[in-house]
Amino acid sequence: MTEQEFLTYQEQSFDAFCKAVVRNESINAHKQLSARAEKEIQLSVLSPSDIGKLYSEDVYKTFQKTFYVQNTPVVVYDQSLAEVLQYLTPQRRDVILLFYFLGYSEAEISRILHIAKPTVADRRISALHRLRKLLEDMENV
Repeated sequence: MTEQEFLTYQEQSFDAFCKAVVRNESINAHKQLSARAEKEIQLSVLSPSDIGKLYSEDVYKTFQKTFYVQNTPVVVYDQSLAEVLQYLTPQRRDVILLFYFLGYSEAEISRILHIAKPTVADRRISALHRLRKLLEDMENV
């Protein structure tokens, strides 16, 4: 065997070895993907309730005050805001809680509380002014 033939033999042997390694790794990768596919499902297939079971959320609040509007509980976690909300009249407080905490529109609030829409707007605006004054007074004390 000449030197050139020996070098050709080595190249061909190395080439065959590399091809075998790539083929075997490809087979292993396909087997792993198949095994994973049998055990896993895509998140897009899950229902919202099933997705909710996949995680939990810890909520640590040191303060909470519950107000009731038409028998609906509204929880306020800010202590200073809860304190000043207590100083509002129940009618104004209900409008503030429904509008800002529960996200109702003025038209929806007027239907819920059985009052005119302009009355809802007046109560909301006057309650905001009163809240601002009370919070500023608390800050200055």
